[in-house]
Order: sequence, then structure tokens, then C-alpha cells
Amino acid sequence: FLFVDEYPEASFKSKRVVVDEDGEADIIGDLTLRGVTKEVTLDAEMVGHGEDPWGGYRMGFEAETELRLKDFGIPMDLGPVSETV
Repeated sequence: FLFVDEYPEASFKSKRVVVDEDGEADIIGDLTLRGVTKEVTLDAEMVGHGEDPWGGYRMGFEAETELRLKDFGIPMDLGPVSETV
């Protein structure tokens, strides 16, 4: 499905995070699947935040998004219901 022999890695590199006062966020970044990179927005909800043991500050999010298979060159035809995942 993802041609992992040819493209063994998938990656997401965030470019910016926009958090509102309710702890919801848009995480904008570049997703690479099958060698194709597209900017995507993850709809996220903060699950926690605070200082880490090394003097930094961390925030954790749970996120989801919807992808069109064609946008990443995935040639599978799984029917109209599966055009997006």
C-alpha cells in the first residue's frame, strides 16, 4: 500500500503550532509519504504541558487529519469511500 520497500520512511516536520485558549491547536507541517511531501494541518488537542527535568518546557498533543491518497501518489483504488484516510 505505501510501497515500504522503496520508501521505508514516513516523516512529519512541524513548521508552526497555533494554540488557542481552549488548548486546541493547528499543527502545520510537511508530511512525506512515498517520497511525496505535502503541507498538512493536524487538528490537535493539548493533553498536557509543563517543565521538563532539563529546564525546558514541553507540550503534548493528540492530533488527527485527513489525507487524499492521490495527493501522495498512492495508486490504490479502494473505492470511493477510501479516497481519503
